[in-house]
Formats: sequence, structure tokens, C-alpha cells
Amino acid sequence: MPPVSVTRRPAREAPRTPARSVGAGAFWKVEPYPAAVPLLVCCAYSVTLVVLGVMPRPPAVVPDTYAHAAATGIQAVLLYWLGASLLSPVGAMATAWLGATAFAGLMEALQYLMPPRTAELGDLVSGMVGASSMLVGVLLARRVLGAARGVLTKEPHESGVTPASGGAGAVAEGDAG
Repeated sequence: MPPVSVTRRPAREAPRTPARSVGAGAFWKVEPYPAAVPLLVCCAYSVTLVVLGVMPRPPAVVPDTYAHAAATGIQAVLLYWLGASLLSPVGAMATAWLGATAFAGLMEALQYLMPPRTAELGDLVSGMVGASSMLVGVLLARRVLGAARGVLTKEPHESGVTPASGGAGAVAEGDAG
């Protein structure tokens, strides 16, 4: 079994931005963003959702069910972005889904306490479906982008013998004879 340290990669890679220098491989320059950026974006989005949740008549751009699904789905993706640098991919997804669903439940409870608004179970269910579908999309994007970058290639076996190296019956080039 290969050691874990060989297969582990950093949880969060720095975002890449185009560089102004020229030369081979100089088009992309790695510039890490501060760790507080995901936290600030999540907080700003959550405050926006609270403000929209307590408004007596929020703007109706799309039907209510789709709005709840989209809002909770976007929040789940932002919470995943926040947790991706701290947790494993599965832990970040579970935390993002639970956090977005809990926030949607709290918003429905808050709407129940507001006189002109009503809390509906259908809104909570649509939020859960929206969070689930967006996180499945994140999972698929990670798989596709990982395969495109060659991350999903198989590691060599513990003995160092790979199917391409010939196996146990292979004879080295200088030993024939």
C-alpha cells in the first residue's frame, strides 16, 4: 500500500491569473488569495439572503421554488469553497450541504415570525434539492477538471511493478542470454 503522503495534495491550490511576462510556462502566474476571501464572500451572501428573507415583498424575478433552490445552491457552493481549504473534499461537501440546509431552515423559521411572510415546507425542500444539485455539479466539475489535469492517473504498485513495466517474467535488456 503506498504511503498516504505520496498521494496527498494540498487542499487548496492558489488561483491562477494571466501573467505579463513571456516565455515557456510564463503565461500563468500563481497568486494566492488571502484565506479571508471565502469567509467574506460567504458572509456577504448570507447577509444578502437575510435581507431578502425579511423583506415584506421581495422582488420576484423567478418563481419562488426556483429562487429558493438557486439561493440555497449558491450558498452551498460558497460554503464548500470556504470548507475546501480546511476539510477533506467529502467533509467539505457534507458541511456545505448541512450548513446551507440549516440556514434555509432558519430563514423559514424567521419568515414564520415575520407578519407578512409565511414559512413553507416546500421552500425548505426546494432549498435542499438546490444544494444537493449544485454540490453534485461541483463533484462532477472536480472529476472532469481532475481528469483533464491528469490527477486521476493510477499510482504505481507498492512493488514498483506496473503493467507497462512487464511484470514478474520480464527480462532486463542487458540480462538476456
